[in-house]
Amino acid sequence: MAVATAHPTPSSVADMPAEPTQARRFGKAREARSATLTEDYVELIADLLLAHGEARATDVAKRLGVTHPTALKCIARLKREVTKLKAERDILKKAAAYFAKEST
Repeated sequence: MAVATAHPTPSSVADMPAEPTQARRFGKAREARSATLTEDYVELIADLLLAHGEARATDVAKRLGVTHPTALKCIARLKREVTKLKAERDILKKAAAYFAKEST
């Protein structure tokens, strides 16, 4: 039976993927977890708004089992994303109106 050691043997290091490949794999895994966590926040905030008319960061933190500062950071990130999406929507509306006007 093989025993795991803290220090890799030369053959196990050689079997490792190249650094960029491994970094890309870890990056994809982090993105997937981040997207899932963001969806959890959005769903919980929507549920709290429907049930209580408000979604306090304290309630979000308690229900997701995270610290209050962590919840605040994620909520701030969501607010920035909403602001960005609204700006993009406004640009697309203007572009659509422009092209509709041009095609008539």
